[in-house]
Amino acid sequence: MIAFVKMKSPWSIPGKSLILLALVVSASFFVIGPAGAGTTARPFYELAKVRWLSEAQMVSSAWQNIPLVSAVHDLKIGLAKGGDTSGYVRAINTIEAFESIPITSETKDQMLESHRDWSLLNAFFDVGTSEARTLLDDVPAGAFFDRARRYFDNEPAGLHDGVRVSQLRSAVTALRLEASAQSPRAVLYDAAIADINNLQSASAAQIAASNSNLLNPYRQDIDYLNVLFEADQLGGTGESPA
Repeated sequence: MIAFVKMKSPWSIPGKSLILLALVVSASFFVIGPAGAGTTARPFYELAKVRWLSEAQMVSSAWQNIPLVSAVHDLKIGLAKGGDTSGYVRAINTIEAFESIPITSETKDQMLESHRDWSLLNAFFDVGTSEARTLLDDVPAGAFFDRARRYFDNEPAGLHDGVRVSQLRSAVTALRLEASAQSPRAVLYDAAIADINNLQSASAAQIAASNSNLLNPYRQDIDYLNVLFEADQLGGTGESPA
């Protein structure tokens, strides 16, 4: 079980070794993802946005920088696909700079740079000021959220039994009800809803193979949901990059 403490400012979001960034991003591209992710007008943008939103909950876990690495990965795939990729290159560079700022011994200039990058990325991903503050300061909670957690807890513990689609669908319904009941805080549930919807399309073989790489989209979904729900389902959270 993972207990996390919510970070309170954009400057608290930690950096990670550039060695890790180079290692993971240099891995072979995975193109598995939500249906149509690469065929929209802005290819892989929505998938990268989900990773950016999930960073707010992953920030205090051992996997806190993986969503950032994954967002870069998705945007690079989008660039290769072509289409409307305006802002992608700047966003990729900004994420990489944001991720590299150390968690400790930040200078005043680094703190200002981190805040600037955080604001630029929220603008790129169309996250409003109030939504960004909610992501930083609040955590998901409520009766429907607890119900969604119970549904997710009914997923198989291991990697070789696929997913229980009915439980995932029920979890999405519960999260949508929570989002509706807490309209100003609805952004807290967007990433989870997207990830659970994506998992519903995963075959048993795809779930079994998901632990092969931290950038595997289904592993990204599973890791985030395990952190969010403090769970250990579908093979548990992947190997720590630390």
